[in-house]
Amino acid sequence: MAYQHGPGQPPYGPPPGYGYPPPPPPPRPGRGPLFWLFAVGLPVVVLFSCTAALVTVGATGSLEPADRLPAAQRPSTAAQPPSQPAASEPATVPTAPTDPATQPPPATQPSQDPASQPGARRTLLTDNGNGTKNTAQFTVDASWELHYTYNCSGDGIGTGIFSAHITEGTSLVDLAANETGKSADKATPQYRAGTFHLEITASCPWTIEVIDVP
Repeated sequence: MAYQHGPGQPPYGPPPGYGYPPPPPPPRPGRGPLFWLFAVGLPVVVLFSCTAALVTVGATGSLEPADRLPAAQRPSTAAQPPSQPAASEPATVPTAPTDPATQPPPATQPSQDPASQPGARRTLLTDNGNGTKNTAQFTVDASWELHYTYNCSGDGIGTGIFSAHITEGTSLVDLAANETGKSADKATPQYRAGTFHLEITASCPWTIEVIDVP
């Protein structure tokens, strides 16, 4: 209701302070400990469960809990040793010791006859006897040697004779040796080339060698 003071004056409302202020808004319900327990604890539990499930799936390849999986598929809880870096040097394979008895003998070089070497002395004829004898033929150049031995110490006389004639066919060419005495071991150089044989005359055992001299 408006009040009128008089003619020409505006109406006026209730005086200041008249009436009551508007009521305050109703209080919001409080958030007690149970609210914060559910608001914070529930997401943590859900996050932990999802993480455990992912770890189990990654380790076993299955959604089944680890304690329900077969023993072969359960994740190992033993501490794994740290992997070692690969060695840079190649591994050497030990070789088994070999038995010397099973090894083949070393290859031997073919022996060379000294007489086949250039400049070597070669024996062209070897003969022996007791008394008179004609040897086989031999061919020599202008440089050769006659080596002879005899021993008459066992004939009871204590002395003997030895002679060697160089013969070409039926012709006497030269007297190569003529000895008397108990024994001898000598070599005589010869300088006649051709094909010859020796006529030996002795009173006891003897030996002869015809040697080619380079």
